[in-house]
Amino acid sequence: MAEVSVLMAAYNSANFIGEAIESILKQSYSSFELVIVNDGSTDHTDNIIQRYLHDKRIRYYKNNSNMGLVYTRNKLLGLASAEYIAIMDSDDIAHHDRLLKQYNYLLKNPSVGLVGSWVQPIDQKGQLTGMPWCSYDSPDRVSCSLLFQNFFANSSVLMRKAFIPKGGYREGYPPAEDYDLWSRMLTKTQGYNLPEVLVYYRIHNENTSIVNGDLTRFNARRVIENQLAELGISPSQSSIDLHMVISSFEPNEIKENRLSDIKLWLEHLYQTNKLVAKYDDRAFLYILGKYWFRVCETRKGSSLAAYYNAKKLRASYNPGFKNYLKFLVKELKKLLVNE
Repeated sequence: MAEVSVLMAAYNSANFIGEAIESILKQSYSSFELVIVNDGSTDHTDNIIQRYLHDKRIRYYKNNSNMGLVYTRNKLLGLASAEYIAIMDSDDIAHHDRLLKQYNYLLKNPSVGLVGSWVQPIDQKGQLTGMPWCSYDSPDRVSCSLLFQNFFANSSVLMRKAFIPKGGYREGYPPAEDYDLWSRMLTKTQGYNLPEVLVYYRIHNENTSIVNGDLTRFNARRVIENQLAELGISPSQSSIDLHMVISSFEPNEIKENRLSDIKLWLEHLYQTNKLVAKYDDRAFLYILGKYWFRVCETRKGSSLAAYYNAKKLRASYNPGFKNYLKFLVKELKKLLVNE
């Protein structure tokens, strides 16, 4: 029996699914099955999948009609026979050693139930575009980071089936259904991103997160509100708006008065967590300090005085010499301009 079930949902993926399938079939790790569900595609997706069915590692199913991503992902979870579940989107490409490195990491780290990796964006032709998406947080800090952003690319994830919540993906959250699932899983286990590119994420006009950008942001906000609720916080409209500003690093939104509000909000999160102990105290303070530095460093107006006045937040996170020097130089230039 396969040790890993690789799950691939497909809908009108004719342009890219061949490359996605081949990148899995050519993995250096061999103990896997590839389970594909075609969600009522109306293009040539089925014809392309059929070309690979001579490979007995593939199990292929079809929905009678387009049932949607959550239904199809949950169907895939139900079809998976292995203890470990890898997600692979039908338009992305997996590095040759992706499964091997992630499987070995989970074997050596039983406290981690969800492992991703850095991600390299590619364009429609498969050419590298932009810098890799990197996450440097240790496992004890990853769940804290999810309170602000989703740091797991769907196609990079390998997870232990035992930690997937009952019901799997939830309706009402697409296209942020993966973010919702990770945030619920990490209440029971730890997560980590391997510090190397193991997935190539394709950017194209049909990306769900691009086509439904407003809906993605709306439901990501709901995922964050759910996590705040677990801290015992029911934020006001202005508070959750402020939290989303912090998460997105929007410098134009951070005026002088909001900088003070951000400091108070981050300190409120820390003090609340001390009471309920949802997150490890030191790890949570580190993440709050990191966001405080990034807010101050990103803001167009002067932030140096405010940064230093938040002693606890400032002391909890070391941005490194280069980043700190860059911040000081920017602040000095702002002071000179205002004189």
